[in-house]
Amino acid sequence: MKFKVKNEKVAQDHGVKIGATIDVLEQHADKWIRMGWGTKVEKKADKEEKTEIETKELKFENETKDATSQD
Repeated sequence: MKFKVKNEKVAQDHGVKIGATIDVLEQHADKWIRMGWGTKVEKKADKEEKTEIETKELKFENETKDATSQD
């Protein structure tokens, strides 16, 4: 199960920062919640939307469109 770390000592023990997501065994999940060490991260049902990656070619096309539209 995925948990978001809320406790500084637990974060140091696992070698991560507070707010990082780590895997916790399912049998330890109740203890994590009860002790306040972290919060369970729910799986997203929907696919994440792809972000448009700006490439050199795409950037060049956008710049040329802007330059021609200013005339």
